[in-house]
Amino acid sequence: MTEIDDQGPLDFLAFELPAGTRSYPANVAREVTRLSESEFIRLVQLTIVSKGSDGELAIEGPGDDRGAGAPAATLDERLVAEGLGQVAVELPPGRVMVVLVYESLWANPLASAVRRSGGEWMGRVRL
Repeated sequence: MTEIDDQGPLDFLAFELPAGTRSYPANVAREVTRLSESEFIRLVQLTIVSKGSDGELAIEGPGDDRGAGAPAATLDERLVAEGLGQVAVELPPGRVMVVLVYESLWANPLASAVRRSGGEWMGRVRL
C-alpha cells in the first residue's frame, strides 16, 4: 500500500482577522496544535494573507514573523496560489486572513477503504 492510499481528504479553511491584527492569534495556534496532537487533523500548510488599502495582496508563510509556530510543510505553490486567489477576492482592503490546509485524519480509514474498493474520493461539501 502506498502513502497516498492512506491519505485522507485535504480541507482548506480560511478566516478573517479583525482589522489591525498583525500576528497569528495564540488561542487559534493552541487549538490547531490540540487538534493535531489528538490526531484529528494534520496541518499541512498555514498561510497569512493581507490585503493593503490599494488591494495588493501580501502572502506570508510559516517562516515569516506573523506565521511563527506554523508547520514547515508546504504544498505545491500552484495549488496554494489557486486556492488563495479564490478566497482572497473576498478579503476587504486593510484586512488579514489566515488560511489553513489540513488533512482530516479521522477520514483516513474511510478514504483508504474507498480506494481499495476501486473507488475514488470525489469531494466533500460543508453545509
